[in-house]
Amino acid sequence: MAYFCLGNLPTWKIFGFGACLVGLGLSSCPFQSPFWFLDPPELMPVQDEFGNTIADKVWVEFGRVMNHKCVDYFRVVYNKRDKSGVTQVTSDRIDRNAYGTQITVVPCTLYTFRVVGYEEFQGTGRRFKMKSKETNFTLDYTPKFIKKPTVMEKVASPNSRARNIRAIHPYTTTTPAPTTEPFLVISILWDLTYIDFPICLDRVEFQYLNIEWDESSFTETFDNPKNRMFFVVNNKKLPCDEEFSFTAKAFGVNGDHTNTTWDPPSCISTTPAPTTEGPTPPEFVRCHSGASFVFLYLFCTDE
Repeated sequence: MAYFCLGNLPTWKIFGFGACLVGLGLSSCPFQSPFWFLDPPELMPVQDEFGNTIADKVWVEFGRVMNHKCVDYFRVVYNKRDKSGVTQVTSDRIDRNAYGTQITVVPCTLYTFRVVGYEEFQGTGRRFKMKSKETNFTLDYTPKFIKKPTVMEKVASPNSRARNIRAIHPYTTTTPAPTTEPFLVISILWDLTYIDFPICLDRVEFQYLNIEWDESSFTETFDNPKNRMFFVVNNKKLPCDEEFSFTAKAFGVNGDHTNTTWDPPSCISTTPAPTTEGPTPPEFVRCHSGASFVFLYLFCTDE
């Protein structure tokens, strides 16, 4: 058995040797020393510069790791559960010094996340891995219209179905009273491609909303929207009025909603803003014929 004798070494060499041993112990992983996760991964939404939730991004926080110096790299393994079944995805390598990473997901869908740490045994080609506990997470998101509903108008004929169904201004041989506005049939069309993330959609409501009282005198609701959807109204029932707004609300499964408008073309003002400036004011003249004699004598006479 060999022994190291430090008695004949200079003091500076002894301190230098000790410092090397301490540094080696702090920066390297002792052989066969295990590592493990102290915390499960933590999931949180990612926000843009305006503080709004990004619909398809989440941040995965790795948590604390015992003997973190033994980890060579991380991966995130996550399962997505939807109508098509369970899909497992494994991320690329993540640097050992990272505390988390950003993952792309589908909102309003259940995911199970797990972080895996890897230690490589150099020269052997073998790896040791340790998994964290699982964390379930669903990204909450309120869907919105990315395209406004299509609204079309046309003048109704005397025998139109719109008149007969709603019994408004029914056709008669009696000469009707003169009116300044024709009877217009308003058709509203939309489908799920108008919504950014239909998977988060619960229902859509089209309202004729009183702006002051925040009450709707007309509501058309689509509880289970599929394929192409439409409905028909007319301008006698829903006239253009500055006190009312044509509001479409997209409700998410989280209960919140976003708004857009479905204004009929006849209710949209096409009058351009004035571009001409007002009349130019006359140039100020100090010495004019209407000034008093004293004023003219004092200020308007040449020396």
